[in-house]
Amino acid sequence: MKNTITTSFLIMCCLNALAQGGIAIGKTTVDGSAILDFGTEVRGIVITPILNAATMKASPGTIAFDGSTGSFRYFGNSEDWSAVIPGGATGGVQSGTDLNRIFIGTTSSSAKGVIVFGTDHGETRAVVLPKLANGNLRFNNPVAGLMYYDTVLKGVMVYNGNKWTRF
Repeated sequence: MKNTITTSFLIMCCLNALAQGGIAIGKTTVDGSAILDFGTEVRGIVITPILNAATMKASPGTIAFDGSTGSFRYFGNSEDWSAVIPGGATGGVQSGTDLNRIFIGTTSSSAKGVIVFGTDHGETRAVVLPKLANGNLRFNNPVAGLMYYDTVLKGVMVYNGNKWTRF
């Protein structure tokens, strides 16, 4: 029942995003080029660890937290995963498979992913991460895979289970 309610809510949000051009979470308006935009509360996006990014077939632009290496990784246009940044906590991989996919800004895509962002109308849009000043000092108990944009450090911060890494 909980999954049905969550899925219904996300579908309504996606339909709203298609009508308005983006989704605002924790704020009332979406910044100009954002397809998904967050407010300024102390929170981030958690990317659940996957088993092993190196063995996963991915689409360019895919981001993942690799539970086998404890590293945030992305799949680029070179058709290869980014290098492992050592020092992160390994494990924490969810068991089972969930074939539900959520599309934001588009109605379908061949891209692989749990959440796929896109545009059906040719606009140039992106995901705007939650923006925090010194968020690495403000999260009490961050979990591996948590990420946000730090407005003071001017970088994407990802918690690897042991420490914050800036990209």
